[in-house]
Amino acid sequence: MKINNLLIIILLISSIVSCSDNQCDCLEKHKSEILPSDYKDLVNQAVFNHLGKFYTERDSSYLDSAIMDLNQAIELSPRMLPAYYYKSIVYDAKRDYYATIEIIDSAINNSYQNPDMLFLKAKALDHLQRTKDAEKVLKETEKLYNQWVSCYPDSINLITTKTEFIAYYKGKEVALKEVNKYIRQHPNNDFLLNYRELLEETPNSEILRCNK
Repeated sequence: MKINNLLIIILLISSIVSCSDNQCDCLEKHKSEILPSDYKDLVNQAVFNHLGKFYTERDSSYLDSAIMDLNQAIELSPRMLPAYYYKSIVYDAKRDYYATIEIIDSAINNSYQNPDMLFLKAKALDHLQRTKDAEKVLKETEKLYNQWVSCYPDSINLITTKTEFIAYYKGKEVALKEVNKYIRQHPNNDFLLNYRELLEETPNSEILRCNK
């Protein structure tokens, strides 16, 4: 499995919440928020059914179905982040980078922000050859990842996506140093050990942004 595909899987199974001024307090607040059951069903169907099938079967019709479900979820609960975030992932999969950026900006303008979203936006900007804009967003992303990891040092999903970000932004060797640091903190975590192995096997040319 290529490392980019692994990242997508991690993003799909991560718990996504919104954040503003106080990172840790805000995260805890949203973790306890109760969502309508219909909202959860629609988001789960869009993410695990439609998006999951797209990445296994490569049938783009699943992406259209995912967008329909996520739009319904947004109608049910317009101030919850996951549907916006997953919708941006869908448009990224469709290679509609303008829509990806627009959706992420809409979420950010409503005080929704997480480092995975900013990372996705930076990559979309790179795809559109807006290098200076991407560089600015990447710097913001690095700062936000550091804040979130300080709040949740035991979140393996967050650690892995942060490492993937570092590989994209600063290269494979820097990313390996980062993941080794976390492996020392979590020496028995098989997922991190397998992720390091995958990272070691992936050519830098497939990771680093300047090679895209």
